[in-house]
Amino acid sequence: MTDQRRLFNQSERNALWLAADGRCAICGCELELGWHADHETPYAKGGATDVVNGQALCPPCNLKKATKAPGRYGWQDQALAEFLDSQGDFLAVATPGAGKTRFALRAIAHTGLSPLVIVPSVHLQTQWSRAAHDHAGLDLQPVTDGSFAGRTDGLVTTYQAVASNPDLYRHWTSHRPSIVIADEVHHCGENKTWGASVRRAGEPAARRLLLSGTPFRSDRTAIPFVDYDAQGECLPSYTYGYKEALRHGVVRRVEFHCWDGEAHWYAASARHSMLLSDAEGDERGLALRSALEPTSEWMQAVLLRAHDDLLWRRSQDPVAGGLVVVHRQSTALAVARMLRDMGATADVATSDDPTATATIERFAKGRTEWLVAVKMVSEGVDIPRLCVGVYATTTTTTMFFRQVVGRFVRCLDNGSELDNLGASIFIPDVPDLVAMARDIENEVRYVLDEEDREEREAREATAGQSLLFDVIPATAPMHTESILSGEDFENTELVRAEGAITQLGLGGGITPVQAAKLARLMQLPAVGQLTVPPPSTMSPTEERAELRALVSKRVRRIAYAQGIEQKDLWILVNDSAGEMRVKDASVKSLQARLTYLDEVFGVGS
Repeated sequence: MTDQRRLFNQSERNALWLAADGRCAICGCELELGWHADHETPYAKGGATDVVNGQALCPPCNLKKATKAPGRYGWQDQALAEFLDSQGDFLAVATPGAGKTRFALRAIAHTGLSPLVIVPSVHLQTQWSRAAHDHAGLDLQPVTDGSFAGRTDGLVTTYQAVASNPDLYRHWTSHRPSIVIADEVHHCGENKTWGASVRRAGEPAARRLLLSGTPFRSDRTAIPFVDYDAQGECLPSYTYGYKEALRHGVVRRVEFHCWDGEAHWYAASARHSMLLSDAEGDERGLALRSALEPTSEWMQAVLLRAHDDLLWRRSQDPVAGGLVVVHRQSTALAVARMLRDMGATADVATSDDPTATATIERFAKGRTEWLVAVKMVSEGVDIPRLCVGVYATTTTTTMFFRQVVGRFVRCLDNGSELDNLGASIFIPDVPDLVAMARDIENEVRYVLDEEDREEREAREATAGQSLLFDVIPATAPMHTESILSGEDFENTELVRAEGAITQLGLGGGITPVQAAKLARLMQLPAVGQLTVPPPSTMSPTEERAELRALVSKRVRRIAYAQGIEQKDLWILVNDSAGEMRVKDASVKSLQARLTYLDEVFGVGS
């Protein structure tokens, strides 16, 4: 780098604005609050942070410039150079949507070695074979029955196939100059069958290139051919994260919409009820199962809201698609029926369906509105038109959550408005999932505000327990908050923002959360003065549930913002109301808690 300083200072920004006469240097529009001070020669390419290399741009022009710049996939150039300079095994960690497959194809071409590509699923096997042909002119033969027929440039197989006959592939890699490409290599724990088989098959190869977007395993076992530090953390050879990809215009931004609701179940002949946002430990899995029952009001209401969101995005681009990730086949079939009852078109893909790969391919190329999937679309699957998601599975591990989110960050790269709008994902308002969403959004905040470089520790949540209890479908859900760019937006603020879109002259090409963020940034009092529709008449039970959700959400938000433990804040809040349990609190007591939070930490918290 010619300049270690990444951001233009205020004096330089002022000079760039004056030099441009307050107008975008590309499109000539009048610059508004939040305009971008851009490096004409990108900083990543060595461009200096100096006015001689700067220009004032409106945000859309700067994003388009990043998309069209030759260095958009510059990480591949750097990673390739480091791979070719290295001698041992090479682990490339790149965020979903960054182009790991194309990087690996370039590595194959530069080495001239015969590739053995190993992937987790048959669908990815087909996808790899097609990408090799389309982008590199390589004939990679998919191996399904353990036999290799005819001449080929290389093989593409699955971890399961290698595990069934590792010596067959060991023979192949030992009888020619070969390179092993292990895609999504985190599937291979060192002491697992797949890991041991991949190690045996890949040992004779001249080179080994390992690819992953999530290079850790929830069971903490080691991955073959990967180096680790003293604390057991893997040591990637090259890393290209979500925040870097977002800055370079390679991936989309994501909005998370958190929906709370009251869950019910029977245990020991007693009925139990709990808000999703209060569920922890074993209760979390039970509460999630209640909410995610296809017959629950929570599932029905969230699907309806998500479908409305998808229809709006399809009005911007008719190829827009949605994905519902569920945890079992019966739920997938029921959810697809519910979507069709709403008038939507929906396909189903489950791991035990031999036609699932064809279904996913048809969906990716077509214009069907929804795909409902069990495990089949968690990683590696390339469907750039996906822009609305519903996370309706009981799996709450960090790795799986990030893999699902990765399905929505891929850009269409064709000038579609969908890339500017970003993606929208609806999630249950359980603490673990909300925390993981915040971690992802903090990476976005890193991009938008590089002066705030605090890195949050990754949370590794354990999967929901499968317990033998009778689950009762959850009652009607409540939209508690949305998360965008590391900021929380309460439901009332989003309602105001929806009414403010026309007032701000923004037209239809902006989501309510983006409108709320812009209104907050511009400090428009008129937006805050918009009339909020009065709440619908609620029963005392419903009112208590909504107030409990609001208190819980504000406690989480304040604890996060203030850097304090939630349990310590809960002690203060409960003491202020003279009670120890918020679950048993009356409407008056809950309102007292909200008043305490407003008085101590600021109105609206």
